Amino acid sequence: MRLNQKSFFLPLILFFLTYILVYISLFVIKNPDQYNYLIIMNSSTEFSLSIEPTVYLFSKIAKYFSGLFFIDPLVIFYSIYIFLIQFFLAHSFLNFFKNSIGKSIFLLIFWLMTYGLMHGLIQIRFGLASSIFVYLYSVYYLNPAGVRNIIFKLVPISFLAIFSHYSSIFSVFSLLFIWLRKSINNISSGKIIHIVFIVILVMFKFGSIFSFLPEFLMSRIGIYLNNDNYDEVSNIARYISFICYVFLILSPKLNSEKLNDLRIYGALGFIPYFIIPELEILVRLGIPFQYLLLPYLFLTLKFKKVLYFSTLPLGVFFSYKIYSSVNAFLGYLN
Repeated sequence: MRLNQKSFFLPLILFFLTYILVYISLFVIKNPDQYNYLIIMNSSTEFSLSIEPTVYLFSKIAKYFSGLFFIDPLVIFYSIYIFLIQFFLAHSFLNFFKNSIGKSIFLLIFWLMTYGLMHGLIQIRFGLASSIFVYLYSVYYLNPAGVRNIIFKLVPISFLAIFSHYSSIFSVFSLLFIWLRKSINNISSGKIIHIVFIVILVMFKFGSIFSFLPEFLMSRIGIYLNNDNYDEVSNIARYISFICYVFLILSPKLNSEKLNDLRIYGALGFIPYFIIPELEILVRLGIPFQYLLLPYLFLTLKFKKVLYFSTLPLGVFFSYKIYSSVNAFLGYLN
């Protein structure tokens, strides 16, 4: 009998990586969020939308299985998050690269080097929300013609992303513009979503959007905005992001509509860096879109016409991401 690599080897690899990452997250680095999650699990506080629902759900699951297997509930809690992050990312990359296990694992390792040192070890709620968004987009990429038939089937997964981290609301709902374009001919979802995103960020910048947000979101955002530990985005990050954004927007179109869409949506990830650089926490609104540029970079390596407009700028950007991620990781070492 021939083994199905996707069903057999991939889960083994993901479980192995989960074990390593959980160990690093809880026992190797100074994880600033570890204590907060421990308080939540030991608290008798009832469910509240002031914190993302998955935190309560996974903490309940962790405490239940902790009693069965006598394992620290915090280890189980982190294992759930970290495994799901990798699960959704791996299956996203499988969709982008036609079920290639090798390419998918390579992209997963590349993600660990660029984003995973933070989103897979510390900011696990945000990492899960972003990975689910990428998976949702990859489903469209796999079958763009059938997106109208499956969009409502993806609603539960969409809510899982939102309930993992509220900042993913915009990125998840932006996928509706793809459905809109497929439903109404001759409409450019790319232009619409860029204009809408810029308007939302400007409203955040001047505080006018806060009057439209529900109370539970306001309280959640307020925690971050009142935290003095968050710094402004560095000048080099602003400049690199602006240059990458301009180059991606001006990049020549390819014959593949799917790759063009991937570029346009991925470019959204750079806008917050030069629109609201003083609000570092809100820069996260664009990071899920940056995840899309990981597969885009490798899918377009063979196209010489985009060498100077996307390949080289993104190569510089991701090199900087690796450098900054490694520096941040070293700062968290015990």
